[in-house]
Amino acid sequence: MTIKRIDSTPRMSRIVEHGNTIYLCGQTAKDATVDNKEQTLSTFEKLA
Repeated sequence: MTIKRIDSTPRMSRIVEHGNTIYLCGQTAKDATVDNKEQTLSTFEKLA
């Protein structure tokens, strides 16, 4: 199984794809005062 690194620098990769899993670095919700569902939706919108 291969590892695909996207938007990499010598220090880190913002996105790493391994198999059917994607690992994200530094993605957070716009508003930390809302509930978990809203934070998750906000983060997914940024990824889209």
